[in-house]
Amino acid sequence: MKLPCAESLPEYRSSLARLRAALIASIAAVACSDSQDHSMSNAKDPRGVPATTSAVAKTSDTERAKAPDPATDAAPAIVGAWSGATTKWSSDDGALAAELRQGWTIAATEPGRVLVNPGLQETDTLDCLLVVVWGELEPSQHALDAAGIMQAQDEELRAELRAQQVDLQRAKSPPMRLDAGGRDAAEQVYEGRAAGNKVRTWVGTTLQDGWHATVVAVVVVGREERFLPGAKRLLSSARLAAPKRDAQAEARLAGAEYAGQQDFGPGGAISVVYRLERDGGVVRTSLVSGSFGIDGAVGGESRKQGRWTSDGQRVRMRFDDGVEEGVVEGAGARVLVVGRMRCQRR
Repeated sequence: MKLPCAESLPEYRSSLARLRAALIASIAAVACSDSQDHSMSNAKDPRGVPATTSAVAKTSDTERAKAPDPATDAAPAIVGAWSGATTKWSSDDGALAAELRQGWTIAATEPGRVLVNPGLQETDTLDCLLVVVWGELEPSQHALDAAGIMQAQDEELRAELRAQQVDLQRAKSPPMRLDAGGRDAAEQVYEGRAAGNKVRTWVGTTLQDGWHATVVAVVVVGREERFLPGAKRLLSSARLAAPKRDAQAEARLAGAEYAGQQDFGPGGAISVVYRLERDGGVVRTSLVSGSFGIDGAVGGESRKQGRWTSDGQRVRMRFDDGVEEGVVEGAGARVLVVGRMRCQRR
């Protein structure tokens, strides 16, 4: 997805669907500003919700110098979180509950992540984008604290953003350990550039009961103070728990196989088969086919394995490339709706 800068805003308005794809990949897009006033052209997305970034405060060198020694010091509490009125929010899967600064809303939702509109109106400039991502820790991550997980994923994060034309410098120091109401947490700040403009990215992560919640905020330099307190309140108020499960529903679905197809463009299609194994495993087989140009044809099959659970209404499938959620419909759970694809049980 191209980044929204002053020269590409018309294209950005017409391609908001790709923003949702970026969310699935856990890649935060960034807004770029005029170098004089740190603002961009007034623009709206097709839903009437401004595409925005979240503020990120730059941690001072003094604060970094005072970072606690994990072997001897207790982590400090999160400083600067919004202390005013908030509204409670919880994810559809019940895994995450947090507090939104009053006036903030959820602009877009995907399994395991949401895009937050931090109180911007239709006529406001595109100064801030705020993404919240949550999920179960990988087995290899259970031995790490929040700061360790952030440090281990540093190269991957910067590579993903670089692919989106956001060039982040290496952080000047390791992630700073924090205490989020008794839960392990950490933050990291990156400086960088996008489309020739200075941007700042703040990342905060908290852990609880084998799950993580991560706040990713990308901001035009100079606009931090408006948004950072609310972003910190999201992190400090986050409560995590494994989604509820329905053992009877899982027993009815165990062994089921669902197949669906979605067309894209002239002559192209993707066919997907989900097989829900009785041991809790899931296998996703995808076949992409299509023709391009006069004689060109392309096709390829991929196979991914993961784990699945169900709360009776939804099926949650976790793969190494992300989480997919399907809604069960019809008598005998004959249909599984995954995104825009209706998969029939066979």
